[in-house]
Amino acid sequence: MCYNSLSHIPPPLSLEIVDKPMKRISLDADDLIRKYLAGQPENALALEFGVSRNVIRRHLLENDITPRGLSESQFLRAAQRTAAERKANAAAAHIAATGREKTFAERCLTAQTRQANGVHISHHERTLAAMLTARGLDFIQQQAIGPYNCDLAAHPVAVEVFGGHWHWNGDHLRSTPKRFDYILNAGWHILVIPVTVSSPLTPAVADYVTSVIEETRRNPPPRCEYRVVWRAGEFVTAGSLDDDDISIEPPFASGRDPATGQYTTISR
Repeated sequence: MCYNSLSHIPPPLSLEIVDKPMKRISLDADDLIRKYLAGQPENALALEFGVSRNVIRRHLLENDITPRGLSESQFLRAAQRTAAERKANAAAAHIAATGREKTFAERCLTAQTRQANGVHISHHERTLAAMLTARGLDFIQQQAIGPYNCDLAAHPVAVEVFGGHWHWNGDHLRSTPKRFDYILNAGWHILVIPVTVSSPLTPAVADYVTSVIEETRRNPPPRCEYRVVWRAGEFVTAGSLDDDDISIEPPFASGRDPATGQYTTISR
């Protein structure tokens, strides 16, 4: 149809916008406030209650609690450290200033401090932690194992969350065999969960992690093992403490489907 003048242009469609009220999340406000006033930070409360930090902040404000500022939070965190943690922080600062390489004992103490303070936890790790908590699994974040920290530990399984592709490159890739060898020799099994665009962190992945941990607890393998698992077990790289070489190389590659001409994931 052709219109010869503006008078023939039909009026625009009228869209009715319906505002849907946001669903409010109900928390135990008394428990939340008690823990916050006792010194627990907003991020830790958000992880414990399985909500975002914004939800925690809203509940504090609604109950006339003024959130702590950055300097106040840092002062409180420092005051809550143990003597050993303060010693580790001072040692780390001294090493940073002098450029001296840490001793094994110092590295172990630093790992224990990271666990105690719950630092270096990525958003992927927090997401997986929340999903595992919802499945009733008990675990420790940033578990210290000698001089190393693993992202999540549900004894006897150390869970590592590899967010992004950089774990398969550079210094991180070169240090992985030595790190895994130590953790395996310490009596832990290792479960690595890569999180990428093609292998996202889904509820199915959390189900898989839970089942592996529970099965390992029921029927421990005769030797410590490691697995790198993509897409809830669709692709797996595995090995054990007895292996001469530890490899986390993906067991698949990207190839062109001759039928469609599009790239797809194929087994090596």
